[in-house]
Amino acid sequence: MTAADLRVKKTLLGIENSFLELLKSKEFSKITIQQIADRAMINRATFYLHYTDKFHLLEELIQKRMDRILNIYRPAAHLTEGILYKDRFINTIKYVFQLVEEDSGFYELLIKREDIGNLKHRFETAILHVFQERFHSLFGQQALPLPKDILLTFLSTAISSMLYWWLANSKPYTPEQMALFIVQLSIKGPINGSGLELTP
Repeated sequence: MTAADLRVKKTLLGIENSFLELLKSKEFSKITIQQIADRAMINRATFYLHYTDKFHLLEELIQKRMDRILNIYRPAAHLTEGILYKDRFINTIKYVFQLVEEDSGFYELLIKREDIGNLKHRFETAILHVFQERFHSLFGQQALPLPKDILLTFLSTAISSMLYWWLANSKPYTPEQMALFIVQLSIKGPINGSGLELTP
């Protein structure tokens, strides 16, 4: 990495950190580019070299984190050609929760400030996109007993909702525990998973 690259990286990090610090105490609508630039010790022109406005900056911050999560599913070691490997599935879910935990300060800030983006929807949309993108390699070529859109929507909504709930409730369980819960519910379903008996 060249000296110029390092300077750009340092500048971007300064902008991001300054923006996030401002978000902790100010409404998004009241944050100005000048305030971000002043805190990052740069001028406005430098900010505009990298971002068109604060909305662009926020989107980049969210997307960068979404990409980190989604890369765990590319390729998905736990599900190939319609075969699900339970231990790998647990590890995949655990890694997702660990990644979110590492950056929980950012996600918790978004949860508290829903005026700047619906985090639950972002999780759901991102995970659904990967399932749709890699549908045949994940589920195989054979016909499914359920419509594709119903299956993928259910799976992506379940995982995204659990991620959001976990963050919103101060992470009451470890990433490994959450992975075990989700895998158990995914395999057994909520009725069998709760121990209820189902009559014909």
